[in-house]
Amino acid sequence: MLYRKGLNRRATTRRKEVRIVEANFLEGGVVSEVKPNGNGKPNGKAHTNGKAHVAVTQEPELRATGMPRLHLAQMVVQTQRGPELIDITEKVQDMLAKTGIKEGNVLVYSRHTTAGIVINENEPLLIQDMYRFLERLASPADTYSHNDFSIRTVNMCEDECANGHAHCQHLTIGCQQMVPVVEGHLALGRWQRLFLLEMDHPRTREVLIQIFGI
Repeated sequence: MLYRKGLNRRATTRRKEVRIVEANFLEGGVVSEVKPNGNGKPNGKAHTNGKAHVAVTQEPELRATGMPRLHLAQMVVQTQRGPELIDITEKVQDMLAKTGIKEGNVLVYSRHTTAGIVINENEPLLIQDMYRFLERLASPADTYSHNDFSIRTVNMCEDECANGHAHCQHLTIGCQQMVPVVEGHLALGRWQRLFLLEMDHPRTREVLIQIFGI
């Protein structure tokens, strides 16, 4: 197996041609090349006319070769309320470390229709903002046919509860998140964290972690 270290160091020290992509999503986009000058910065001005700039700062690099491996783990989370954001980042990183995989991907998947997986910042005031956003999106106080047990006949359980709002909130959340693995670590940004988001009442949730790589 070939494994190369120092991605961040090389990315900051290499002097290479920087491509500026003037992305115009309505008209197809224009690509212009800007050569670096003596101090490593692009030389000349780019005229954007309101178009976005995208700079390629790291060309594709061979990170590892060998036979890929696939691992599957599972965690059980006991939620306390809904909505509730539960930070599972460290648990996922611990499972990744046990596999020995250095380069690849981690898929984190919720097996539920009223609990999802999200990536966001773990900041208490922001979390309260997101709770209020979910309530505005689909309030438990609204009327849902799913909650009318006098007419509903499908997927009824003995402990069935009124949770139409949680299903509707889940439409915008989804079940899974994929995170790259670089040098044995989740390649999350500075403020990014992995959460299980409970949108229903307290219950036991199952989360699958599929780890693939070399």
